[in-house]
Amino acid sequence: MVLALSLMASASLSNDAPISIELGTTEFTFEVNATDSTGLEGIITSDNANISIGAIGVDNLATVTVSNIASDFDAVIGYVNATDDNKTDFSVNVEYTFCSNGEQGINFEITDFEANNKGNGEDDEWNYFDEVEFEVTVENRDDEKLRDVTVEIIIFDENGLDVTDEFVDDNEVDLGNIGDDEEEMAVLKVDSVKPKDLDEGKYRAYFKAYSEDEEEDNKCTQDIDYDNLDYFEFEINNEDLEGDLLIDETEEVLASCGEDGVSVTFDVWNLGAKQDPVLVNLYNSALGVDEYVIVDSLREGKSESVNFIFDMPAYLARPTYNLEVFLHYNYEEDDGEKEDEDAYDDNSNDDGDDFNIIVKVLECKAPEPTVNVETTEDAKSGKEFTFEVAVKNNAADAQNIIVTVDGVDSWAEDMTVTPGVLALQGGAEGVVTVTLKPTETGSQTFTVKTLIGVEEYSQTVNVEVESRFAVGQYFSTEYWEYWVAIALVVLILIVLISIIAVMRK
Repeated sequence: MVLALSLMASASLSNDAPISIELGTTEFTFEVNATDSTGLEGIITSDNANISIGAIGVDNLATVTVSNIASDFDAVIGYVNATDDNKTDFSVNVEYTFCSNGEQGINFEITDFEANNKGNGEDDEWNYFDEVEFEVTVENRDDEKLRDVTVEIIIFDENGLDVTDEFVDDNEVDLGNIGDDEEEMAVLKVDSVKPKDLDEGKYRAYFKAYSEDEEEDNKCTQDIDYDNLDYFEFEINNEDLEGDLLIDETEEVLASCGEDGVSVTFDVWNLGAKQDPVLVNLYNSALGVDEYVIVDSLREGKSESVNFIFDMPAYLARPTYNLEVFLHYNYEEDDGEKEDEDAYDDNSNDDGDDFNIIVKVLECKAPEPTVNVETTEDAKSGKEFTFEVAVKNNAADAQNIIVTVDGVDSWAEDMTVTPGVLALQGGAEGVVTVTLKPTETGSQTFTVKTLIGVEEYSQTVNVEVESRFAVGQYFSTEYWEYWVAIALVVLILIVLISIIAVMRK
């Protein structure tokens, strides 16, 4: 940043360069020339910082000490001399640096920077429990290898306090060596923004990359050029949080169908007044979960871990489910026991807070449906043949079951399957009608296939196809109309023959 000094007449700074202060420093000194001063005192324009001015020493220089400074403190402004009539102002700008010796090495740079919020908030507006990644790209534009390169982060709150440890477990990443004209990217992670000791407000994150090789003279770069700044500013914001209670929703449960003893653990946080007790309800109808845990005491600004155990159903249709979490608080002893929801005046759902724990289904095979092929007529070559396929859904919940018939192309034609998909509730049965025209006689085989999700089941069926003109078939009741017609023809012939015989006599 560009800084300027204001030099005064009777009291001036001993040099005209900005004071370079390392980030995290809470105290520094500088000298003023006070040749006209008979006594010294000082004041500084900062709510928290303190200033003290020592006696005039050699060369009429007095040492000014500033302590308890904030990280965003841009200038020291004060005055010297004991009386208001002889008071002279002075000011000196402060240039903060994350590189202890200042930036070193013109061919060593942070060339790119990106913040990625993996949670519900924005990249620069975080919510509690968000997970954030910082991607810092470092380039070595020199013609020699850069050794032992490290990227480091430091975070300050609005009061200039170093709160790095509240955000990250490891504030540095070792990139190793970077070859000439090459670049490497470091990823620094904020695993979860916890409410503890982190108020809503603005924060500043600074980054530096440096080489620890002594021969490289501790080359260091810190300018990330984020919106023309050398730091990244973000805000913790929970405007959508309606109540005083919240949970850490980052926990994901991984379980398979039919698995017993599935464990769910998460933290319940209290940002309001102390609660004695809190009733926590874990619920999902599809999973058959409706469990309760009582937190006996939850103090302001504190959290308690809760644990639930449940069994997974034998089959589930979807890959993910949401376990809803309801927090009941403001308990009234006269209204019931601690286990009774009605004994609590408030709950998170009424507050507008929707808390969910995600369950990911690792493995789940749908139960095989029951298939029954029913025919009400004989199959005959060259004649349309219709039969029914009854399908029962053996899953506990609703399923879409696709029904197909394979293996008929070699002995039949004009096949239709109606309907092709059965939408069946758990335990329900549906019927599919299959129509085709056999082209070959004899014993024929086909396969009825049912598909649920990605699981396919097959059942083989045999059918006898008779010739439409086989001798035996003409003696069946199906051909009675033909026999009646033939009988009438024969009767007419007999009558005609009889008439002719009589006439000839």
